[in-house]
Amino acid sequence: MGLCGAADVFPAATWETRPPESVGLSAAKLDAFRDFVGGRGCVVRHGYMVYAWGDQALRGNVYSACKPWFSHFLFKAVEEGKIPSLDQKVNVWEPRLNDLNPALGFKDRDITWRHLANQNSCYGVKDKPGAAFNYNDYQMALFWDTLFVKVYGATYDMVDAKILHPQLTDILQCQDNPTFMAMGTNRQMGLLGVSVRDFARFGLLYLHHGNWNGRQLISAEHVEMAVTSPLPGSLPDSTEELAEMIPGQRTIGRVARPQKQGQHGGSYSWLWWVNGVDRAGKRRWPDAPVDTYGAFGKDGNAMVVIPSRDLVVSWSSPKLDELAAQREAFKRLVESAAVERSAEALTPPVGPRGAVGPDVPLHDAEKTQFADRLAVEGRSTAAVQAGCERAIKEGVRVVFLPAGDYVFEATVRVPGGLTLLGEGSKTLIRTKDRTTHVFRVDGDKVRFTRLKMHGADTTASQNNDTYGISAGGKKDVRVDHCELLGFSYATTFGDEATAHVDHCSIHHNLRDGLGYGVAIYSGAYVLASENEFSQNRHSLASNGALDWSSGKRLGKFVHQSGVRKTHWEFLRNRVGSNDQSPNELCAVDTHPGMDGTFVVESNLFEDLRHGIGIRDGSGLIRGNVFRNLRGKPFRPFIAISISYGQHNGIPVENAMPHNIDVRENTFVNAGDQVFVDGVLKSESGRAATAVKYVVGQAENITVEGKLVPETRNERGPSPPIPRLQEMDQNGLLR
Repeated sequence: MGLCGAADVFPAATWETRPPESVGLSAAKLDAFRDFVGGRGCVVRHGYMVYAWGDQALRGNVYSACKPWFSHFLFKAVEEGKIPSLDQKVNVWEPRLNDLNPALGFKDRDITWRHLANQNSCYGVKDKPGAAFNYNDYQMALFWDTLFVKVYGATYDMVDAKILHPQLTDILQCQDNPTFMAMGTNRQMGLLGVSVRDFARFGLLYLHHGNWNGRQLISAEHVEMAVTSPLPGSLPDSTEELAEMIPGQRTIGRVARPQKQGQHGGSYSWLWWVNGVDRAGKRRWPDAPVDTYGAFGKDGNAMVVIPSRDLVVSWSSPKLDELAAQREAFKRLVESAAVERSAEALTPPVGPRGAVGPDVPLHDAEKTQFADRLAVEGRSTAAVQAGCERAIKEGVRVVFLPAGDYVFEATVRVPGGLTLLGEGSKTLIRTKDRTTHVFRVDGDKVRFTRLKMHGADTTASQNNDTYGISAGGKKDVRVDHCELLGFSYATTFGDEATAHVDHCSIHHNLRDGLGYGVAIYSGAYVLASENEFSQNRHSLASNGALDWSSGKRLGKFVHQSGVRKTHWEFLRNRVGSNDQSPNELCAVDTHPGMDGTFVVESNLFEDLRHGIGIRDGSGLIRGNVFRNLRGKPFRPFIAISISYGQHNGIPVENAMPHNIDVRENTFVNAGDQVFVDGVLKSESGRAATAVKYVVGQAENITVEGKLVPETRNERGPSPPIPRLQEMDQNGLLR
């Protein structure tokens, strides 16, 4: 889970204190942190107040740092049934939006709660809702007034007594009477006045997944979504060409228009700032753990949560009003963590952030999206194919496969624009023979969700040529919340396809010589995130666009001309054992010929012999955890290997792993197993030994910021690495 566990300690009417050293923090380094930050602030670890400076009781205006409190009450409104969905259109509550901007197609009619709570409603500018990011205080005033006055039925002078105190701050036992009227009831209503120690209580609530001392104030699912779902880095910033607003529209902050208040940098999630990655692949706070998130406002007001360190920090200081100063503060804060904590305790959050597989319930937006659907009549290939064709003819976009045992003797070709929806693992699709391809994608924007697919054989037998889902040359294909097992190829993407595979359970695809969970080749762009893999020969394997006839003709494989280079990203997955595969090969692989780019980040590799094996391509391997590597004792147990290789004994044109950045990975010993330090040049002589890095013949390989000397080459700068973003609500992979 991306949200790590926290110590079950909560403050009562006052905070219980502990000295910093008792919770693994350095008092001297916290002194340095305090001196840099200035102002006032406090540090909470394991639920105890361990460090504080300045006036703890002073209730001050935290400006934009109040905004996560708005999204908190939005989620509560959904949970309490006041709002049916985050995707409800706001004009239901504020009908004056209907009459705005006729020259722009009355665009404001399409503003949803989701848009307002992510600052991409584009209210007051010409961009369409969802099309751009626009940090805008007029939009926030519209959000606050509609939510608290119209949905909750409060007034400015009664919102604290009716909503804020009884539903939140009284439960948290705040000490200094927080208020939504920091500036009074006649100016910038909705801004929060709160002390640093009370703000820390709100952070502690989110650190505990919305639970306060046994009472669930907000669902853990909404907490997780709030702090782990940044806007895609590719989302453009608004042009800020002004558009019509509701007459008399107030602002909650800045008055001037256009507002020009900054960019999201792939780090803005439901009014929280998170440690995301911008378009250039750079993190917002490079020295902070990847799970860091916080609320930030004008004049250096902030409250920060670091789940992997069980830390909540709150401060108010004009010295920290700029991003550069925040970055330095984070660096000093992280340095205060003492080194005596165990490696297990220091393990960063990796792997899926939520439940995976076909039996995960539909969320509210999906229930609405899938309400209009056509049910398949029958349990055969022909019945499902007929259902797809009928859906296209009738303009229905969802084909529903009710629970049952489906037997496919042939391939269902799925037209573009359709979603195939099942009833979880109760919708089981089996192959009738050993050569069936279950689904072939025949158009763009096809989705498979809540289905279980079973191929011919869950062993390593080579008598298995079944495929689960094949998509060649199609765009915006999504496979989510599915289970796939028993195939030669569970999923395969080629010919410049684009696809997202997420929240799936992909296992027991063991066919010797093949046995792929996700296969990517020939210029495909694929994001594989938040999945669980185990017992696959390769959980992910990749290649470029090779002319397979050239091996015999030329004595080497050459690349096809005119095909873009393959790119894939493997993010936040859990990868388990493949000890039922005869050779226990690497879980994640680039074949010789994969001359494109890749990213392997924030994954958990455990209980397997070989994590990542790179034989070609350029990319990033960062922030992964390798734990309890094990396997057959006649070979070493390897976390990461990077080395040139041939394809079945035949060389591949220009194949060479190059320009690969390996950093911030964690290696957790288990039992008597201790990882060998340093970078090894080969596997030889290391049987039954746990090895962090093997770097053989390769070019320009950097490990923890240091170039491996033997790989130095004047090849030139690293190729740019595209960064894919999770599919948006319109089903587009950006």
